[in-house]
Amino acid sequence: MPLRVIGYDGAAYCSQLVRGERKKYPVITMVLYFGEKHWSAPGTLYDSIDIPDELKPYVSDYRINIFEIAYLTEKRVKLFQSPFL
Repeated sequence: MPLRVIGYDGAAYCSQLVRGERKKYPVITMVLYFGEKHWSAPGTLYDSIDIPDELKPYVSDYRINIFEIAYLTEKRVKLFQSPFL
């Protein structure tokens, strides 16, 4: 999933460049996980691919934002404005 999210985020930033937007905007990608078991797949780039320790200082660790819908607290659920919840 981190590799997929990197692709989405990169495409969004590229789109801003191609359109020639003077002001660039941050891209925030959220993964909404609807499974009944806790998320167990990798949540960072370092966890997704094998990076030798000597290269880690040069490779950015990309973390994804995962929201486990089944495990949200009532307080957190009320923050969402959606017909899905």
